[in-house]
Amino acid sequence: MRPDATRRASAIVVVLVTIATLAAIVGCNTTFEVSDPCKGDVHCTVVVNPFAVTLPRGDTMTFIAGMSPEPDTSARFSWMSSDSTKVRVDSTGLATTIAQSPLVAICATLTRDTKKRSCAQVTVL
Repeated sequence: MRPDATRRASAIVVVLVTIATLAAIVGCNTTFEVSDPCKGDVHCTVVVNPFAVTLPRGDTMTFIAGMSPEPDTSARFSWMSSDSTKVRVDSTGLATTIAQSPLVAICATLTRDTKKRSCAQVTVL
């Protein structure tokens, strides 16, 4: 390969890595086609976003669950609240604050592997 072609190829790789990094930082939804990234030797975890929020009573927030390190568009999650008298969450991750509380956990569990779950923290003012 000629030196100028090598430099161009290196520049393209740098640009692609930069774009992927920026997408991850700003939370862009990037879809990758994978059959099941959490099989075999790959260790995947559930991630809930946002991780921690403070909301006034009567407000709503939609939580989003995903898989890390490999995105998995086929992953389905069940949702639960650690105290549904303070914060209620529906099957889509929409949480509604009901009463003041210093901390309520909103958890997403991977339906095909219930040992994999993650929780977000909600403080209700």
